[in-house]
Amino acid sequence: MMQTKWTLTVLLLFSLQAMAEGQVDQQEGGFHWKKTDHLKINKISSLDLQREFNSRSNFRGLLGLGWCSELEWSLIQIPAYSFLKKCDSFVPLAKEQVQTSGPLIKVELGAGGYLVFDDRGELRGLTDSAHKFWNLRASPGQIRGPKGQILQLIRAKDTGALNEIALGSQTLLHFDYKLGQLSEVRFKHHLSELYSYDRFSNLTLVKIGNSTTQIQYDDERDLVAQVTDSQGCKLSYLYESSAKDGFLIDQVTELRRCGSRSATTKSQFQYQIVSPNQVQLKRSSFQNTGGL
Repeated sequence: MMQTKWTLTVLLLFSLQAMAEGQVDQQEGGFHWKKTDHLKINKISSLDLQREFNSRSNFRGLLGLGWCSELEWSLIQIPAYSFLKKCDSFVPLAKEQVQTSGPLIKVELGAGGYLVFDDRGELRGLTDSAHKFWNLRASPGQIRGPKGQILQLIRAKDTGALNEIALGSQTLLHFDYKLGQLSEVRFKHHLSELYSYDRFSNLTLVKIGNSTTQIQYDDERDLVAQVTDSQGCKLSYLYESSAKDGFLIDQVTELRRCGSRSATTKSQFQYQIVSPNQVQLKRSSFQNTGGL
C-alpha cells in the first residue's frame, strides 16, 4: 500500500499525527501542510482561503505539484453520499452539511461559513468572516463581493500558476515559484512563508519567521522518514509490510523525541486482497508504548 504515490479515494480512516506545524499520514506515509490565508477586505471582514500540500498527491494545480487550493475544490454526489473533492482526495460530508436549493448546493463548514456548488459540482462561491457571499463565477479571474468588491486572481500566462490575489490596486497575497513549485508567499501585513522541496517535489522545509519545520523522506519508497519542528522535537518513522492469509499488513512505528523525553507508537493497517489490483482496509490499530 505504500509502494506508489497516490491518495486514498475514500478517507474513512486518516491516521494523521499532528505536530505544531504539520501532520503525517501514517496510513500513506505522506506529509500534510495546511494553511489558511486571511484576506483582509475591510475592518470587519476577511475572506479565508485554504491551501494544503500533500506529499502523496500527484495533483498539479494553481500552486504547483502536491498543492491544492480551496478555489480548486468540487463536490461529488452519489446516492446517499456526498464528498468534498479536494483536488485528488475525497472528504465525506454529513447529510446535515449539505443543503440543496434549486440548481445550487450549499455545504456548511461550521461557524456559519459555507461553500456553494452548482449541480455539476463546480464551486460557485463562498462566505467571508461576516457570512457574506462572494461569487467566484461573476467574471473570469475574479471573486466578486456582496458590495461589488473585486478580488483579482492574477495567473502566469505561461504556466497558469497563481501569482497574486489583489483587491483593487492592493496586492493581498503574492506567490513566487522555483522550478514550478511554490517557493514563497508574501503577505501585506504578515510574515512571508518560504518553502523548499527535494528532487521529487516533496516538501522538505517550511519557514515562517523564526518557525521552521524540516521534513526528510525515504527516497526509495517516497515516504516520510523524519519531521523536525521549530522546537527541535523529532518524529521518526519505520515502515514494515507483510502478507498473510489473503491480507496485506502495513505496520508503522513512530518514535517521538523531544529533548530528553521520548515515546513510541505502533500503528497497523490490515487490508484484504480483493483482486490482484485491489485491496480493502479491514482493520486498523494503534498502540502507545510510552508517553512524553
